[in-house]
Amino acid sequence: GELASAVQHRAPVTWIVLSDGGFAWPQYLQVASGHPASVTDFEPRTDFVTSARAQGVRAERVEHGAGVADALDRARKAHEYAPGFVAFHRDVWGIGARA
Repeated sequence: GELASAVQHRAPVTWIVLSDGGFAWPQYLQVASGHPASVTDFEPRTDFVTSARAQGVRAERVEHGAGVADALDRARKAHEYAPGFVAFHRDVWGIGARA
């Protein structure tokens, strides 16, 4: 629901969803203590990228930590500021892009 609302109101939001498909820490403790992993793995797993795109959100999947910085840079570059945002900060605070 939050995604659809953000799209509708053109909210300048970047979400990062860290999903390991379950409760990794409790699962680790179960296995490390010699118990079977139970009720800590989610099947089927939610495809967050498909869900986000279906709601009109630009989304991408990063499989490994090394790709996070590049994905965040792409998100930053794709961000659209609300009308007047850059001019306001330039004119009032003296920061931001020059027109």
